[in-house]
Amino acid sequence: MPNTSAASAEKYKYDLENRTEGNPVMGGLISDFSAVWKDWRVWFLLANQDVELRYRRSLLGPFWISLAMFSLILGIALLYSQIFEQPFRDYVIFIGTGLLVWTLISGLLTDGSQAVTEVERYLRATRIPTTVLAARNAYRSSLILIHNALPILVLILWIRHGLPLTSLLAIPGVMIILVFGFGATMVLAPLSARFRDLPQLIASVMQLMFFITPLFWRPSQLATDHPVVQFNPLHHLVEIVRQPLEGHLPTSTNYLVAIGVAVAALLLGAATIQLSRKKMFFWL
Repeated sequence: MPNTSAASAEKYKYDLENRTEGNPVMGGLISDFSAVWKDWRVWFLLANQDVELRYRRSLLGPFWISLAMFSLILGIALLYSQIFEQPFRDYVIFIGTGLLVWTLISGLLTDGSQAVTEVERYLRATRIPTTVLAARNAYRSSLILIHNALPILVLILWIRHGLPLTSLLAIPGVMIILVFGFGATMVLAPLSARFRDLPQLIASVMQLMFFITPLFWRPSQLATDHPVVQFNPLHHLVEIVRQPLEGHLPTSTNYLVAIGVAVAALLLGAATIQLSRKKMFFWL
């Protein structure tokens, strides 16, 4: 009886060699990144299917995301505005915009760490570049972001009677975060296939960062040079979207750190998929 595992491994190796003709390093990276454009239907349809299946046969469908976010924001704002003695109208926008961005970042990292293992049955039969799986994760997170943004926009329109002009700057901020998530997925997904405890570790770290990052409390409540604020990259990623929605401009430090971690994630991601390309099949 033929060894199906060995046959699949040989097919995977054959597909890999065909994709990396010429310079094995640059050829492989160019092939992987160009697959995001050539195979866009793959990540586009898979991400849409993920959201549809999650709320299949439910009455509200994906709008349960919006309802859950709205109730969470109101509940937290009602409680913590009293604890921190903050005006409710300003604090509910602060909480809402912070949770909106945090949900995006957290989803990109926690779901991104499982981008390979959740489709490992497909990867045993055919090679799907990690970049395509990273694009799927980024697009799926952006769909969830749109639904989460609806109650935030309603709150801002109700309280402020309109969106501030600076809110347009939230769009490039979101794009920077998606680029960061795309790169982080390229790092975490292959490593999580090799080390299966990594997704649980990431989830635990994100729970800790949820309280360390200024989401419920304002950065001004600490010293301006406090390391929790200055050296927390997630804080700067949150600020490049939250500040414009609140009617303020992010600082140059916010943008420099956010762009820096996004570029670093892309470079680390490229290095990770290059080093793991020939070993991925054996980690599944």
